Amino acid sequence: MTSVGTPLARVEGLLKATGTADYTADIPFDDLTYAVSCRPRSRAGGIGRYRHIRCRSRPGVVLVLTHLNAPKLRA
Repeated sequence: MTSVGTPLARVEGLLKATGTADYTADIPFDDLTYAVSCRPRSRAGGIGRYRHIRCRSRPGVVLVLTHLNAPKLRA
């Protein structure tokens, strides 16, 4: 049995089209932490120790993850 090519009823279609649908990102959570990925400004650049310390001291920063403190991955 396959559903490829078979029209499906989109239960949420009208809600999405009218902008009234609920999305996971719309649900508020207390103490939610976000992750942000940053890249060096130049190809040869990297995170210097001074910049790492400056980033950690910013309000709300929980962790600055770099190659210096990242957990080792299993091979």
